[in-house]
Amino acid sequence: MIITLAAAAMFACVGVGAAAISTVDDDAGADFTSLLVDTASTPAIEFTYVPPYGSFDDLKGQVQNVTSADYKVAVYIYVSGWWTKPTFAEPLTSIQGDGNWRCDITTGGVDQYATRIKAYLVSDGYAPPMMDGGQTLPEELDQNSVASVEAIRKEERQITFSGYNWTVKSSEMLVGPGPNYFSDRNQSVWVDEEGELHLKILKKDGKWYCAEVYTTESLGCGKYVFYAASRVDRLDKNVVAGLFTWDDEAPEYNYREIDIEFSRWGQEMNDNTQYVVQPWDHPKNMHRFNMVLNGNYSTHSFDWSTERIFFQSLHGHYSSPPDDSYIIESWNYTDSGIPPAGGENARINLWLNDADGDSIGDLPSDGQEAEIIIGRFEHITPSNTTPLQPMLKDDAYHYSPDGINDHLYTEWWYFNVYNNDRQFMVTYFLTDPANLTGLGDAEVLAVVYDEMPLIGFASTPVSDFTADYEKPDVTIGSNTLLALNNTTFVINGSCYDIYTNTQIQWNLTYTRDVGSWFGTPAPVHGGHVPDDWMQWLCYMTGANVAGTITIGETTYNMSGRGYHDHNWGEWLFDDPQWNWAQVSAPEENVSLILGDAIAPPTRNTMMAFKRNGTTITFADINLSYMGYGFDMITSKLYPDEYHVTGNSDEYSLNVTISVIKNVPLVRPFPGALPDYVIFEQVSDYTITLFENYEPVYSLNQSGFSEYTTHKIHTVYGRVLNGGGALATVTNARTGESKQSVVASGYYSVDGDFLDYLANDTSPWVADGDILLIEAVKDQNRGNTTLIVDMSMDRQQATDITLQPMPRNGDLNSDDEITPADAAIALELAASGEWGADADVSGDGRVTSLDGLVILQAAAGRLEL
Repeated sequence: MIITLAAAAMFACVGVGAAAISTVDDDAGADFTSLLVDTASTPAIEFTYVPPYGSFDDLKGQVQNVTSADYKVAVYIYVSGWWTKPTFAEPLTSIQGDGNWRCDITTGGVDQYATRIKAYLVSDGYAPPMMDGGQTLPEELDQNSVASVEAIRKEERQITFSGYNWTVKSSEMLVGPGPNYFSDRNQSVWVDEEGELHLKILKKDGKWYCAEVYTTESLGCGKYVFYAASRVDRLDKNVVAGLFTWDDEAPEYNYREIDIEFSRWGQEMNDNTQYVVQPWDHPKNMHRFNMVLNGNYSTHSFDWSTERIFFQSLHGHYSSPPDDSYIIESWNYTDSGIPPAGGENARINLWLNDADGDSIGDLPSDGQEAEIIIGRFEHITPSNTTPLQPMLKDDAYHYSPDGINDHLYTEWWYFNVYNNDRQFMVTYFLTDPANLTGLGDAEVLAVVYDEMPLIGFASTPVSDFTADYEKPDVTIGSNTLLALNNTTFVINGSCYDIYTNTQIQWNLTYTRDVGSWFGTPAPVHGGHVPDDWMQWLCYMTGANVAGTITIGETTYNMSGRGYHDHNWGEWLFDDPQWNWAQVSAPEENVSLILGDAIAPPTRNTMMAFKRNGTTITFADINLSYMGYGFDMITSKLYPDEYHVTGNSDEYSLNVTISVIKNVPLVRPFPGALPDYVIFEQVSDYTITLFENYEPVYSLNQSGFSEYTTHKIHTVYGRVLNGGGALATVTNARTGESKQSVVASGYYSVDGDFLDYLANDTSPWVADGDILLIEAVKDQNRGNTTLIVDMSMDRQQATDITLQPMPRNGDLNSDDEITPADAAIALELAASGEWGADADVSGDGRVTSLDGLVILQAAAGRLEL
């Protein structure tokens, strides 16, 4: 039973035959010896006065329904651990005849700063366990007491960081590590507006206070990833920064302590980093090295399994290295000291080492306060149940040259907005920022989806590009992207339509309201270039957009539903092909995002569905094209209907995407490199989400999609009566064939990046090649030929009209198989000519055997 008098900020707490807990105001005590509590005949214990936090007053209490002479009170206080009170010599407090009792709980150290007080009503003669700083009171106290009561005088401070709740350590007495004093003040530990964690060693009232935080939940085995955002390699020689696990209740497993520590341990010339599996003094349990960072950002991780603990430190922020040049150090621990998972939590601390052995941490040698910044923390389990929480800095500029593929560096920030009148998209694009190829470029590309679509383009030298590494503030000439805060961006700019020279201007404000999703939180291999990589962040999977666009002299309201994502990495831009799709309903807190990068034999497909703050990702994703359209501008086919399915543990998703507007963009590349064709699309979505096979949500909404393909030398043509036919184009010189469906009456084939890899001077076709073109539908067929002319951008073959296929073996087309047909086959065999109807054996040539088979069919001895 708990009785609280809130008006007086005082309380009485009564435990009746079990434990009772109450929270006490830090600044008030209470005296309620006259308070009557009806507890029937059950033994009970209560606090009638709990001294305020920091006070030296005695603790007072009362027991009921017991004979005072037969019982005593065992009292414990928590000051960075549990302690017996009043002393080890007197671990029990006597009870007066009227049931009242009194205990001195400040008999040493900094007892006045106890945050918790607990009392047990026990039989006289019971020997309670002696506590000298242990983290948990033994179960035997509950087993040997008839009642107990607990008061919490000071709540532990908690913070939220990287999606986890963390407790901030506080102690006014010297405790480990160090030993040191620890502060939970806001000046010691805080999370800034960018979501980054700061720990600081500070001096207060003549004492140096250290800092530590630990997760409130146990995380178990898996990969612990700490993204440092300050120079942890430059700490004062007496300062230690630790990234580690710890379990208070597991001394038998060395407290399940696994450490990454940055310190010179009091010696200026010592190495500054070490990986440790406790106990540290085992000869195989520690790996030390000197680390020199190339900037503020570094990543430090250990991957803990039952077979090994793999430590790694990287330049930059990556959960896995893009390539070996990012690796600072790695260590694979496989010795017998690997602890089993248990009650450990993740911890981060900053403390002072006691190198001189005087039982208190040594002061910083430079006399200055010290600080570290951890940008984010990630725990990756095999099922990756804790998704990475993107921060504003993740959406900032990322270029960090490392001497590997720097000339391929590409980065862009993409925005779109949809309303019922028109749609708009704009991309701020950068390639080769150091201009290592002489082709470095900063561009702005805009598309207005209207009755007559507009394609705006502006290009500037990379010298006119600026960007911030802390937040997405980007300038390309007079075009700007400005992050006002974590959730609100403003984009301004202008460019001119590439066909009409009409000016397009925009002034739009994006406010995120559905959330973020890291499509690829770690770099993935992007194409066919060794060591290439890319990352993809959907920073605003859904946004409310307000503002205008101006076309020529007319200004339009462009407020509506929006989206923003961001790609960066080092890959050849025209190498992989893409499928991309996005739709959102901010009013329902819903968004769908799909990314599909194809560079055979590699394919990276990612899809997420966000709903009511929950992100569902899908591992089993299938994307298929259900229909095609023909684009008159590029003479290429594009998917105009997609079907996508995805499955996770308990969810499945069914999506149909129907294209309603299609705008082609062609990005040329030098030499024989394939040009890149990007189809920017507005599409209607039909989405059904299933949970355990039952439909739980559906959405019919318009959004955006994108399809890309390559362009080397496009060959296309019409099949006059062949909707749904299959066209095959064969290069007579190489024997290579390519196929195309016939859509809107057209077929279209072209080379791709694999053709370029096979022949980087004449991929796919060469000047003068003869192409054999055949279209087939059901039992109808037609054909034509085309001679390649590489001086042309693309070529259209003569029209094909489908005709019924002649009966196999009926070479004179009289609807009968007779000896005359066999004679024709023998003539073809003698001349070396070939005909599909004569090659009844199907071996790719006409021989006397084919003539014999036709003769047998004419005699009725077999059926062709």
